[in-house]
Amino acid sequence: MTISELLKCNPTVTKVFIKQKMLCVGCPAQAYHMIEDAARLYGFTEFDLLKSLQEAVQAGATDDKTGKEVENLKIGKKIKKKGDKRVSTKN
Repeated sequence: MTISELLKCNPTVTKVFIKQKMLCVGCPAQAYHMIEDAARLYGFTEFDLLKSLQEAVQAGATDDKTGKEVENLKIGKKIKKKGDKRVSTKN
């Protein structure tokens, strides 16, 4: 999933990029960079960045106008631990 797709589907993740001082929001390359690319470029592990993004999606999973839960918010990946290695897999 590209950063652009992620931001379009889940605008609540914007705060993660801003908090981590990542310039992804508004960057012309967001249409091409994947989440893995952003993690690598900014020195984060993919696992840690995905975890932060998932937490932001879960925290923002209610519609501000109605207060109802918004369903099917996903960032396109599931994270699982494998031994000492952390790997991400597509849904």
